[in-house]
Amino acid sequence: MNFSNFPSDLLRHTFSFFEDSVKTLELLQSVCKNWKQISSNESIQNFSGIETVSLNSVKFFWNTQNLFGLRTETVIIDNKIESDYDEKEENSTYIQIAKTCPNMKCFWIEHNYFNDDAIIEITERCPLISKIKISGCQNFTDVSLYTLSRKNLKCVWLDFDLDVQVTDKGLTYFFENCSNIENLVYMVFSMDNNTNVSVSKISCLKNLVSLYVWSNEIDDTTLGEIVQGCPKLESLTIKSYSLTNNCVPEIVKRCPNLIHFDVEVSYTHDSYTLIANSYPNIEFFNFGKGITDISLQYILKKCTKMKKIDLISFNDEESKFSNETLKEISNCSELVELLILKFSFDMSDDTFCQIIQKCKKLRILFIKNFDFSTQTLKEISNCPSLETLEIINVDKFDEECLIFILNNCKKLKKILFNNFDVSSELKNIYPNVNIEIPKNFYYDDEYTVYNNAIREIPNTRRRHRNRKQRHQRRRQRLRRRH
Repeated sequence: MNFSNFPSDLLRHTFSFFEDSVKTLELLQSVCKNWKQISSNESIQNFSGIETVSLNSVKFFWNTQNLFGLRTETVIIDNKIESDYDEKEENSTYIQIAKTCPNMKCFWIEHNYFNDDAIIEITERCPLISKIKISGCQNFTDVSLYTLSRKNLKCVWLDFDLDVQVTDKGLTYFFENCSNIENLVYMVFSMDNNTNVSVSKISCLKNLVSLYVWSNEIDDTTLGEIVQGCPKLESLTIKSYSLTNNCVPEIVKRCPNLIHFDVEVSYTHDSYTLIANSYPNIEFFNFGKGITDISLQYILKKCTKMKKIDLISFNDEESKFSNETLKEISNCSELVELLILKFSFDMSDDTFCQIIQKCKKLRILFIKNFDFSTQTLKEISNCPSLETLEIINVDKFDEECLIFILNNCKKLKKILFNNFDVSSELKNIYPNVNIEIPKNFYYDDEYTVYNNAIREIPNTRRRHRNRKQRHQRRRQRLRRRH
């Protein structure tokens, strides 16, 4: 069936899930007359908006109001493009969105002047709201937490700035009264009015399935309280310098259903053995720094259902892996979707070929500092599901190899390398593939937290580095106005 002959309502529904709604509509209107009519302002307005609206800046709302309506369930405003709005203008826009979208279920906002008034208006006008992200909002206070605690929230992201006005009291009340939360991301960095008292109250979330916490307030005792209160956990990610290897037995004891285990501590061989024996069905495990050849081999033999294997964080001098150990990756290659090999070790061409030939579901591949032959690198073309490929400091990767992979990996969307420059002619031959030289590019497994909740989570590490500069520029604009 010709895609352009699909029913108009079905096409509009499909288009609503594309990122950057403004750009998507511009592209759709340039395809053909039929699509131009379907995506026109009048047609979408008569259609009562689209299900998912994604904007790069809050200022685009007033030019795209026709996208918002009774059908709109998800609103994403990431503010990648800075707005010249002040706090009053921004919040009046968010309130207008709430008035226009009474059936909104998910509100995803970051880098803004979002305040308590906007939260109150959204919760009152959108009774179905169940997923919310509040990130980088300095004017967010305990009042907002009290208001949100009255909603039946399922998926929550709270990411606070250093000078945020939220206190332990507000966080404690929120966690104690939101027992239906299933997915939680909580990131806070050295808040003066925040301690591990409020963090420990995460243990009140009895239905929690996925937890991502980035806070140095978490120590072994606090984490023990959390896992004791959250027995349904399947995904656990903790970023804290205060944790030790002693937290592992308590996690294993309290959380028998984990399939995603990412707790940054210095593991011992006994801990690796305990985790491997307790979670044979685990899909991702952050091996940590300093893992030995024996420990890695034991894990790979026991855990054959891994979907993500990340060998990126090892100390090159302490960790020396044999080819016999690395071949064990092939035991779970048929399920692997993400494979990262990013450091120098003696992996032979035969070992790499043995692994890659079985990776039929591999979507993301990252390799760095290897001396593979051109023929071995061409074996990457045997990965039919490959979408993203990054090859750094691999000398034998040349233009011939690049073209061979591009011709055989039909689903490839992005390829990054630093060996040679690509001609514009070659890029024009493959317009659907983003071919470029990487700039501080790396993968973060953070998106698994909301895998079934909304869409891929933006890269937090890069975002936090730029946040301070972003707020400084906004303050400067406000001073110039006054």
